[in-house]
Amino acid sequence: MTTRETILTMDVQTVHLKQTVPGEDKRLICGNTGFPQSGFTLLHCLVYIALLGFLGNLSYQCYYRCLTSSKYLERNARDISRTLHAGEIWREDIRMAVASPRIHTLENQTVLVIPHKSITLWYWLEGTAIWKSRNEGVTKERFLELVQESDMQAEDRNGLTAWKWEVVLAQSQKVVRLPGIFTFYAVPGPKQQLAAMIEKTNTLR
Repeated sequence: MTTRETILTMDVQTVHLKQTVPGEDKRLICGNTGFPQSGFTLLHCLVYIALLGFLGNLSYQCYYRCLTSSKYLERNARDISRTLHAGEIWREDIRMAVASPRIHTLENQTVLVIPHKSITLWYWLEGTAIWKSRNEGVTKERFLELVQESDMQAEDRNGLTAWKWEVVLAQSQKVVRLPGIFTFYAVPGPKQQLAAMIEKTNTLR
């Protein structure tokens, strides 16, 4: 047997051993080096990393939107609560008036004057807050904050003079789904006098 035939026989036996060794991974062989090809594994890792990054970004966006919506919801609930509380106080002040409330213009400010037995209440809008004072402005306090518009006017309702207060709250959101607009009504006078006026109005009908 020549040297060339010996080399060819050894190569054939080597290939046969590589194909028949038990438990050997059936991986591609790169040329004659014998190293396994790892390009597919690296590609899979890159795909998984990109997918995980996308899912993480999507989860963060959802969490951020839910957190922002929760803050806006809590703020709206707080605004509604404090506005309704202020409206009930205003209605009670109107009902307890001993004379008809009136509108005054003082230093470019529209002031609602409500006379009571021992004190006189003032309501007016200054800046972004509604102020309330007693005894003609001697002492004043912030009655309602974060107000955009406020209008207190008298209305004639079938012989009864009712007072209406429309208030619009300032909004910090760019897109407002539920505008903060409130309207309160009240009729001045004690309850007995009010009941008599309502009975008289019903009789005239």
